[in-house]
Amino acid sequence: MYDARCSVCRRFVSLVVHADRTGTICIAPLVGRHGDAARRVNAAFVTYESAVWIPREGPALAESDAILAALQHLGGRGRWLAAVGHLVPRALRNAAYRAFAGNRKWFAWVGLRDLDDMVRARTLVEPSTENRNDYRR
Repeated sequence: MYDARCSVCRRFVSLVVHADRTGTICIAPLVGRHGDAARRVNAAFVTYESAVWIPREGPALAESDAILAALQHLGGRGRWLAAVGHLVPRALRNAAYRAFAGNRKWFAWVGLRDLDDMVRARTLVEPSTENRNDYRR
């Protein structure tokens, strides 16, 4: 799950979906019925407004752990980057993640690009909520 209003988040999600060799990753914006459902099941995520990774088995992860889990799932270089990321203490990783997430507006120059067909095909969004995740409207 990701913040669909964040240009960096959209680009990361697109990268992950395109690199997913297994074709098993599905994505959903945090704003909408899937995000609401995740918050009901995982009370710890009530305050999270950023990345959440919900694996088929095991606990859901947020913040830097979610990013590293996505990279780990991809294998190859992603697995290597995740291993390096795990060398950094979680408190420090999450502090850096929160600092970035709290200042995402400064990355607006990256541009809020549309998701391509491959990414949209893996997005768990009902048509009635799709537009409310887009700041351009």
